Amino acid sequence: PILDDYILFDKALPEVEVQKLILGSLPFKTGDAPVIALRASFDGMPDALRENGAKISANVGVRLEYVPGEQGMAAVVKRWAYDQKASLVYKGIKIQPAGTMIFLVKPLWSGPAAEHRLALLKGDTVSLGLASDDKNKLRLSYRYGKSEAELELDKPLPTDRFSKVAVSWDFNKGRIALSGDGDFKET
Repeated sequence: PILDDYILFDKALPEVEVQKLILGSLPFKTGDAPVIALRASFDGMPDALRENGAKISANVGVRLEYVPGEQGMAAVVKRWAYDQKASLVYKGIKIQPAGTMIFLVKPLWSGPAAEHRLALLKGDTVSLGLASDDKNKLRLSYRYGKSEAELELDKPLPTDRFSKVAVSWDFNKGRIALSGDGDFKET
């Protein structure tokens, strides 16, 4: 895939705020803004930044090329071998029981696979996995404690342009939402 502007927030955002962010406006008043736990802009490097500017080094287990994206440069992620599970890892991020992840993606798979992983957030008691199948339909699987479930969007992502994708969760309230290119599902 081609990835651009990955942002991980420290709180669950309602769909209306997610959509405003996706459209490019900031829906927050100064005191209400969530903290950015991670931001990877992919502008010529894989490393990410925290809100305070501290660098989070990427563990790159894939080939990365940089191409023009929606917001500056974007990263083309390619596997080294057809059977490799691609990985671009940022360690040391504590996954909170509530949060929001927003990014841009353009499907461009480097070979057939049952699943193309776009994100995996893992903690001691929480796991969120976002993947696409060969038809570009997004599927979110999650685990919190002993609870597990999946959400799948009805519409596939288009291959001719970037799509805005968002995942928002608040396990304390039992809520998880997935949005991709205008399609939306929540628990």
